[in-house]
Amino acid sequence: MRESVQAEVMMSFLVSEELSFRIPVELRYETSDPYAVRLTFHLPGDAPVTWAFGRELLIDGVGRPCGRAMCGLLPWNRTRWARC
Repeated sequence: MRESVQAEVMMSFLVSEELSFRIPVELRYETSDPYAVRLTFHLPGDAPVTWAFGRELLIDGVGRPCGRAMCGLLPWNRTRWARC
């Protein structure tokens, strides 16, 4: 069995309703931490930043806006940010 799975994708990074840009993000799952997925954001002109997200948050974010506080997820076909 693999100990980790990773992929690089392009994501929209929403700063506000008026400002967003696309950035490369590396997603990484490791069997040593089975309930988390790590996302490494490659921001232009800055060092990469890694955040850990619960798998359930990512699963929920595929179908509907979700999340609290400083971070939220929404499906790719949504055109506006919606607070949960």
